[in-house]
Amino acid sequence: MRFFNNGIEAKREILRDIQERGVWIHTGRMQDKETTGDDSYSTRELLNYTFCIVNVVNPEKFADEVRCTKEWADAEFKERVSEKFINPGEAWKIRSEVWTEYLEKNGGKFAYSYNNRIRTQIDNVISELKKHNQSRQAIISIYDVGKDSDVIGSDRVPCSMYYQFVVREDKINIIYNMRSCDYHLHFSNDMYLAVKLLHHVAEKVGLEVGNLYMNIGSMHIYKYDWDNTTF
Repeated sequence: MRFFNNGIEAKREILRDIQERGVWIHTGRMQDKETTGDDSYSTRELLNYTFCIVNVVNPEKFADEVRCTKEWADAEFKERVSEKFINPGEAWKIRSEVWTEYLEKNGGKFAYSYNNRIRTQIDNVISELKKHNQSRQAIISIYDVGKDSDVIGSDRVPCSMYYQFVVREDKINIIYNMRSCDYHLHFSNDMYLAVKLLHHVAEKVGLEVGNLYMNIGSMHIYKYDWDNTTF
């Protein structure tokens, strides 16, 4: 596992690892889109990439460090943790160039939304950590085996698998597992949203914030973004 002191260091060094150690592959699909024969959808990929950013105590500073799409991410986070059932919501409009095509394919709604997947689990995690401070069971699952396993290869399934919250040395840490992550388009936002969720849970539990840990099955950059990707 690599350890980084801040988001700037993480993004710079991870990009360097992709550039120097990544392998070009073509999966033939991008989410639910068939891409066989289109070389622009080749990716330079690192498998099972694991790292930690220590002491992510300031979300605003972290957003600047990783250069996320903050206006969208803040709006998206509010919808994710809302108790109301939201799909598609309003946040997507801020990045309509990314999300419109997925709405059009599903009759005006997304195949899934993070709000739908996590909103009912957050209170359970908070309750568990209040009762059992050293618990290893404080998990918020995004992947739904009862739904997603039936549409593999034919519909969008989450890139995120789950968030785990672990309290050690009186600080709460988040472990974020992903099956797939697009460094150019989504990585900064994925990290920032995980940090936002960590702070949300920490505030409710009444603990200080510790580290962000991430494990990514496929960390990659698409060929069509290769020349435009910087940290």
